[in-house]
Amino acid sequence: MKRSKALVLGLAVLALFLGACGQQGKTAESEHKKVSLAVSNQLSQEVWQDTARRLKEKEGIDLEVKLISDWVQPNMAVAENDIDLNVFQYIPFLAEFNQSHNTDLVPIGYSYIPPIGIYTANPDIQSVEDVPQNAKFTIPDDPVNLDHSLQEIERAGLIKLKDSQGQKTLDDIAENPKNIQFILMKGDGIARSLEDADLMITGASIAQDAGISQDQAIYVEDPKNTPNIYKVCIVAQRDRADDPILEKVVNEFQSQDTADFIKTVSNGTYVPAWSDHDQASKDYDAFVQSKK
Repeated sequence: MKRSKALVLGLAVLALFLGACGQQGKTAESEHKKVSLAVSNQLSQEVWQDTARRLKEKEGIDLEVKLISDWVQPNMAVAENDIDLNVFQYIPFLAEFNQSHNTDLVPIGYSYIPPIGIYTANPDIQSVEDVPQNAKFTIPDDPVNLDHSLQEIERAGLIKLKDSQGQKTLDDIAENPKNIQFILMKGDGIARSLEDADLMITGASIAQDAGISQDQAIYVEDPKNTPNIYKVCIVAQRDRADDPILEKVVNEFQSQDTADFIKTVSNGTYVPAWSDHDQASKDYDAFVQSKK
């Protein structure tokens, strides 16, 4: 009898031990399935929150989407393991950040293109052809967005750039038939500059956040012509580029459900930027190598 009681007690202890181990395993798995991501504007937050809802339903992954409007904090947060991913930047911007901060962040996928546009508050300017002589035109001063902006201003037919390598600056303007007065400004101040300028160029999502209507655009970038380096990246630490949980996050985002949601809520301010053959990390490494 005593032996039977001892056996029963032993089995009970073993069951409790295995149950505790199992619970710990579930807790660890649950914690492992918590992912944090930083975005830079409200529209991006809305798009990723919809992805988070689907991830929770399909994969049991808790995706926390944080809004950080600063352009430095999201990268530092990923580098210091405070968050897992961020979504706000182009490849050239990321490359410059890594070099200046001695970090090793890489894109693990593409998200969307916020087509940049030329905007005006002047009722006399209804098209590119209406731009007057000596018009004041505010453009971003950081090298990445300045290069992108100048290339689109050339595509709009307002200037001609020199056929030179590397990122373009104002010194690369070869022809400026309307003698446009370009004014360099910090990117976060451009959308407010129409009070004093005839024209400004910025991303459609930034313009929308500033209350600027797409009807005020006299030119909008064609996403079909946008190179990969000017697609907004999903960024992680390099040593987590193959993390299976992060891969599930990217795969769920890069789905038809997301494309449909973007179309519904963005009013053309975002365009899906992914394809089945993307190799964002290789695109990044190739860009960095080209600068050496």
